[in-house]
Amino acid sequence: MKQTSAYQILLTLSLFVNAGLIVAIIFTALRKSDYSDIINTDVCTTGQSDIRIVVSDNDREWETLSSNPSANKKARKPKQYENVFKDLTKEEIWAVLDYMYKVHDLGLVKPYEANVTDNSILFVELYVPNKAEVLAYLSGNSSRPLRQAKVVTLEPLASPPRVMEYVVTPLPNPTMHFPNPRRVKQVPFRVRPPGNAEMAALVTLLRSYMRPQMEELLKELYGASFVDCADRCLTITATPVSTAFSLERRIWVQVLYQVEFSTLYPVGLQFLVNSQTSNTENWRIEKIQFTNLTFASFDDLMEQHQKGLLPKISVHYPQPKGEASHIAGMLSLRGQFFPSEPLAKPRQYQPNGNRFSIREQRVTYHQWQFSWRMSVVSGIQLFDVTYANERVVYELSLQEVVVLYSGANPVVSFSQIMDSYLGLGAHAHGLMPDVDCPEYATFQDTVLLTELFNEPHVYPSAVCLFEHNTQTPLRRHKSNSFSSGFFYGGLVDTVLVLRTCYTLFNYDYLVDFVFHNNGVLETIVRSSGYIIGSLRSTAEAPFGFRVHDDLLGNLHQHLFNFKVDVDVVDAGNRYQTLDLQVDNRSWPWTPPGQPFYQTTMRKNLRRTEKSAALRHDASSGLTYHVLYNEKLKERTQNWRGYRILNKSPSVLVNPENFGQDQSLRWARWQLAVTRRKEQEEFSSSMYAQFDAADPVVDFQNFIDDNEDIVDQDLVAWVTVGMHHIPHAEDVPNTATPGKELTFALIPFNFFGEDPSMASRDAVRVDAETENNSLKMERYGMPPFTTVYHLPTTTQLS
Repeated sequence: MKQTSAYQILLTLSLFVNAGLIVAIIFTALRKSDYSDIINTDVCTTGQSDIRIVVSDNDREWETLSSNPSANKKARKPKQYENVFKDLTKEEIWAVLDYMYKVHDLGLVKPYEANVTDNSILFVELYVPNKAEVLAYLSGNSSRPLRQAKVVTLEPLASPPRVMEYVVTPLPNPTMHFPNPRRVKQVPFRVRPPGNAEMAALVTLLRSYMRPQMEELLKELYGASFVDCADRCLTITATPVSTAFSLERRIWVQVLYQVEFSTLYPVGLQFLVNSQTSNTENWRIEKIQFTNLTFASFDDLMEQHQKGLLPKISVHYPQPKGEASHIAGMLSLRGQFFPSEPLAKPRQYQPNGNRFSIREQRVTYHQWQFSWRMSVVSGIQLFDVTYANERVVYELSLQEVVVLYSGANPVVSFSQIMDSYLGLGAHAHGLMPDVDCPEYATFQDTVLLTELFNEPHVYPSAVCLFEHNTQTPLRRHKSNSFSSGFFYGGLVDTVLVLRTCYTLFNYDYLVDFVFHNNGVLETIVRSSGYIIGSLRSTAEAPFGFRVHDDLLGNLHQHLFNFKVDVDVVDAGNRYQTLDLQVDNRSWPWTPPGQPFYQTTMRKNLRRTEKSAALRHDASSGLTYHVLYNEKLKERTQNWRGYRILNKSPSVLVNPENFGQDQSLRWARWQLAVTRRKEQEEFSSSMYAQFDAADPVVDFQNFIDDNEDIVDQDLVAWVTVGMHHIPHAEDVPNTATPGKELTFALIPFNFFGEDPSMASRDAVRVDAETENNSLKMERYGMPPFTTVYHLPTTTQLS
């Protein structure tokens, strides 16, 4: 746990390393005569003298572990919970780097020294151990699983060029590596995520086109340029083209004004780059898009301009209007200030400090316990979630974030972005106290190794945890009847929130896991940030509204996929839907022959994976989805289960569109339940942006083998989403109200009664009618700190 000082806040702000960093590198380099300084040559060495391995074993007692599992014949339970899911430490990452750079056959070059033709490390993170090993260890039947790392490398020098995933083991002193057994399909080099070396090569290409004549044309058309632009500069964003539409590696580049914030100020100029080969000298610009006209080259564009054949445009460098000191994209205060005086807003506080604890990324909160970690690719993950010492969820994790734009220009229409290619975990940091999280929240850093840095890097305030009083009753009742009594009983819904936020250039996605004291676990996603827009035109009109000046806000769809590995009692579960239907039978107490309409339910046990894959449907609220354990039915007269309630089903306009992008086929399903397999670890991958024609991970295969799912280890794949038609109030920023997407895991006959009945936060008031008095019970909690007027017996009765 740590408190957040003003210095840490400034440090956090200075470390907003995201997709914008790569773009900023390109923009800066375009304006310099020599682009070589964008590659940081201050490389940290990984020689033996620079490595410090720290192993603390003070709080546990273990038998000696061998890299050969069969050699671990004896095992002891840990004295304390040993979190096998915690992220790699700096020391462990350094040890992995030292080992990998000594593997001569790989010939790895440090990222900031690498070209596109060099083998290099893309990222390093924890290799999560197999579930069977973890469960055996947690039950005391086996030794702790080996601690291992997953290392992803770019290998253009291999034959054929490829991306490789390795498991490096054992930590903290690795001695061997082998291909990731969960990656069953080889990853071709052409589907790699764009990296620093590729962006640097793109800079070189763009500079070669920015001749003086082209710069003069840009100044004439837009009043700004790339080179020697002073305070009126142009910038770019890049949109990778999915292989659903191009079998070669292509990127559409859009030109915008470099102001706050660039996506609100497109100028209507775009160009298509072909970067198929690893030989960057063969890269080329294939097309130029100017408004609604397409040209084969910049020379063609300039020739048409000289002939006066280009359409007139009314695009001007953004300037404050009138006496204003801001432009529309700036997040600066303006308008009629409120409140009229600077009066502080309401705040919560914790009179006794935290009522939760954290040890090695393992959180304990009342009856809840869970571990969290941050995947470089897919972001936040929860593991081994228990309530009252019973496992509820083995894994709850974000899988993919997708935004699908629509428009009448190539950049926007091809903006079908699978954001994991950017590395979600590396874009989660910089949570701001008193805005993103309460001031009293506990902020947690993450340590990751990506190609952005040559060494393990601390991402400050990547996660926050806080207990939150929702000021809403979790349950309550006031009884005022002689038949049942005169009393009040209630419990405020106080929750623990684990929150992170991914800033993916223009959009911000806040993800909450909310732990209620009655065993309910909610997952909430909220969207904010800047929209992407286009120059307003007749062709763009069907795709959005004018939101500011000449800007049209293009309609788009957000989709989020989560993995929910529910373990009710154990890993042998069933999936059943309770389908609500109309019952129109006549009854002995109704008029003869007259139908009496009621709602009834039909229990539908889903026996195979195909029967358990449910499309997006506007009527989905008529179905309960329950994962349950049948084994205890004889003893308890009922099965025990958890219901999955999707409060935000995304109804797709045309689900079949996802047939053309096979890496997106998980998006067809609002909910799909499959048998758990280690090889089906994720529904998507960081290669999904470029591999749509032949995806590395094809989620449809999880379903199409149609395995039996009765009394099996099951995983539910949940998709939430929304359509967003931007409006004027989305400028400058999209607001979170109305942008909340939620699904909940709700105990369904899991407990004998409401488990929150054990909470000391409850309040009970009884009316003692004999002496006309009231008795309040606070269960040992401190009395109210504010003046509180008890209800009179008359009010209670």
